[in-house]
Amino acid sequence: MAQTASEIAAARQWFEGGLALEEQGQWGGALALFRRAAEVKQTPQLLFHQGLCEKHTGLLVESILSLSRSVAMARQAGLGKVEEGAQVELTDARERAPVLQIVLPEGVQPDRVMLDGIELSSVFFREPFPVNPGVHEVVVARGATRTAKSVTLEERASARVAFELASDTDPPATHTAVAEAPVASPTRPARGPTDKPSADTEGSYTLAWSLVGAGALAVAGGGWFWMKRGDELERIDGICPTRDQCPLERKGEIEDMKSRGTTYSSVGLGLAGLGVASLAVGGVLLFGSDTSASTRAEVVPVGGPGHAGALVRGRF
Repeated sequence: MAQTASEIAAARQWFEGGLALEEQGQWGGALALFRRAAEVKQTPQLLFHQGLCEKHTGLLVESILSLSRSVAMARQAGLGKVEEGAQVELTDARERAPVLQIVLPEGVQPDRVMLDGIELSSVFFREPFPVNPGVHEVVVARGATRTAKSVTLEERASARVAFELASDTDPPATHTAVAEAPVASPTRPARGPTDKPSADTEGSYTLAWSLVGAGALAVAGGGWFWMKRGDELERIDGICPTRDQCPLERKGEIEDMKSRGTTYSSVGLGLAGLGVASLAVGGVLLFGSDTSASTRAEVVPVGGPGHAGALVRGRF
């Protein structure tokens, strides 16, 4: 979106205030001002100082992201000194960031692996990746079982967190237990010990997991197209001092960038909307519905040029 003169003036004021605090070594206060300015407009210089403050406040992973973007934008804009300075700080941040590796036994497929309460993609299960210094908690969820381990990492350190879990191919352990009489529900009869799930129930679970998987892929795809839209906007920012002051000789090239950005935006929003709807329906089928009842649901994509979404309809 084009920035107004007031927004640009405010962003410059925040940037200059951040520089003043940075010179005094007040890294936290400077970072807050730089991030506020970046919400208006991101530039290679602004991202450089934001990444520098993040590095001095221990946010090494965030620093790596900010400095990487600063290097890329400075290279595209031909700002050699900014690119060189950001690259030096980026190399230092990468060397100082501790590395964590999560190891699961072969043949184990957990439901979720979370780091500090945030679910990780499966690519993080065995490959090492950078984290910020400090205490971290890794949780592996598998069915009704949750296994948690904590690890403390200092700068330049590395840690390997391994989980001993039974393989999916291992035969189930035999347990001896005293059977208890089932307690009847006031709304429906209790399920007997020899009852098996009905075909409708099994189909409901299959549909639910299919929707969850498809929803996750759609959300990820939407995020990728949204990032492509951001790349086109950055290219326009590298050419135009402001969005309403672009070189006339590059008008055709800029219009092509805008057209691609609009396409990426529409596709990204459509995929994200469809993904969220699929995840919501899948979650309801898994956790919010009565598995003994008949369940029917479908997700219908709707939309048109410039907007997209999904309609969820059915009964639970």
